[in-house]
Amino acid sequence: MPYLYLTFAVTSIGLSSVIGGFFNKKNEGEKGASSLYSFLISLAVFLFWAIVFCFDRTLNAKVIWFSLMFGAFFALYNISYILAVKSGPIALTGLFSQLSLIGATVWGFFFWGAKPNLLVIIGVVLVCVSIWLCLYKGKNKDGGEKFNFKWLIFAILAFASNAGCAIVQKTEQIYFNGNYGNFFMFVATGFSAITCFVLWLRDDKKETLKVLKSSWYMPTFAGVFNGLLNFFVILMATTSLSPSLIYPVIGVGGLIILTLFSKFAFKEKLSWWQWLGVGLGAVAVAVLSI
Repeated sequence: MPYLYLTFAVTSIGLSSVIGGFFNKKNEGEKGASSLYSFLISLAVFLFWAIVFCFDRTLNAKVIWFSLMFGAFFALYNISYILAVKSGPIALTGLFSQLSLIGATVWGFFFWGAKPNLLVIIGVVLVCVSIWLCLYKGKNKDGGEKFNFKWLIFAILAFASNAGCAIVQKTEQIYFNGNYGNFFMFVATGFSAITCFVLWLRDDKKETLKVLKSSWYMPTFAGVFNGLLNFFVILMATTSLSPSLIYPVIGVGGLIILTLFSKFAFKEKLSWWQWLGVGLGAVAVAVLSI
């Protein structure tokens, strides 16, 4: 059963990332589609955790401050990720999101009392090399998947906000000894849904009905998969599986699924050095997760 949970978790993280690419492809050029996607995926995740919270309603008012911070980062991640996928290659966008693990690792050195070891140093070096290879365009016109400065800005925001989510969630677990997780996610995802809703209200909504009719199920499923990912991670915490196995498998497995879809479904053409960068990035995620 634990390995079944792990399989579901890997599938969930891969599909939740891939769906954004299909949504953009289906609604290319539609006004307000990205902000609508961010709102709907946040709403779906909130509804998922609202249901889970109904079965365990333990709460603590002090957790709310952590939830609001997580919710802000989560909203920013949903918005920046879908805009990055819209502006550039999904394979490299997904890689940047996964490599955000380094943010939590560095934060731990300063605030959690963590000490760098050989594996961490190797992981950080691999992250730097991976990012450089993926951003390097080469000297020939056909060298690598093209991206622009706009994509880079959104990719960096997705990197930073995803790291922020990991840092806040880990800090909450440290402060409250792993308790109130359902309440934490319930409040956080609710705040994220409200934030994305306000941003959608400020956007151009002329194509909203058209996008809803053709693609409402995409962000809904992406939100459900996102909720299932965290749910299965929580379930695995009660099993005999080691975190040193769980997190590397989830990170690398999700990245592999995303990369395969980028090549065969979205027909993205990465250069050999960008493929090498993706591979090194997968190794870095595994090393930093141990």
